[in-house]
Amino acid sequence: MSVTIKLDLPDAVVKEAEASGLLESAPIGKLLVSELRRRKAAGAEPDTKASSIGTGPLQAEFNERADRWARETAMHSSPSKRFMHEDYQTIMSMGEAVVPLILRRLETAPDDWFWALKHLAREDAARGAQTFSAAAAAWLDWGRKKGFIS
Repeated sequence: MSVTIKLDLPDAVVKEAEASGLLESAPIGKLLVSELRRRKAAGAEPDTKASSIGTGPLQAEFNERADRWARETAMHSSPSKRFMHEDYQTIMSMGEAVVPLILRRLETAPDDWFWALKHLAREDAARGAQTFSAAAAAWLDWGRKKGFIS
């Protein structure tokens, strides 16, 4: 089985990650492959629309990982340390199914989910936004228009 994963990382994030040794110390590729294998073994369908997720195991795992990510990266101002964190990367590997969960979290506990949303949605709904609030509002509006949230 061959899996190709493309992460479109901002140059500044890549440079900082390389300079700090983060890429060598965080086996992101192995993490993503193990997550894909875990899902295949569990019979999960990748990239399915998640409007009916409810309180199932995906939401529980998302909440656990999102809470831990927020807790463990709150003191970091470095985008690469935040975005390369194992839980953020794992959430991104969960595919489109977590988009509604991220958007709901953005509504209730705003945090920097914009990079994950951009990659999962394959578009940047906040392009041109000048503030965090404007970016959050743009993504939430996008999510409503696309039917991910009401």
